[in-house]
Amino acid sequence: MPDRIDLRTARLSLRPFQSEDTAEVYAGITPALTRYMSWEPPASAADFAIVWRSWLAAFQAGTDIHFVIRRQSGNEFCGIVGLHQIGETRPELGIWIKGAVQRSGLGTEALAAIVRWASQHQAPEGFVYPVAEENKPSQRLAEALGGTVIGRRAGSKYSSIIYHIPALTADVASN
Repeated sequence: MPDRIDLRTARLSLRPFQSEDTAEVYAGITPALTRYMSWEPPASAADFAIVWRSWLAAFQAGTDIHFVIRRQSGNEFCGIVGLHQIGETRPELGIWIKGAVQRSGLGTEALAAIVRWASQHQAPEGFVYPVAEENKPSQRLAEALGGTVIGRRAGSKYSSIIYHIPALTADVASN
């Protein structure tokens, strides 16, 4: 895995989570946001510290990357894109966009950037993207990236539709 990853799109910059991002990320995790997540908001900043430290450890181990999504203009924090199970034939994707900027197309733009980058640097067959059955915006996001339904999964919080998103080849500027 490269030491430095810095991706850019028309409106966004994406880079791996760093401890300096903690306050903004933690502030963005709300009960409304996690309604369609398999996890609940951390009860405290100390609980979130356990989570983000595990993100850093997984990045160092080369198994997962949590990318911080920011607008290029103004550096506003917008959300997180996760690339999980790196090295598998079909790594898993996850994304959340903070409430104030949802439905602006930023999620699709960010996820497409990660799919392109991972397609070029990891050479997967494609990606797995689980989405809550009730989460229509995330379903549309998967479909916008060529995603097709390959299964379903029952969970304790909700049932998921599992999409396969194909690997992409278009260039994304990265350093």
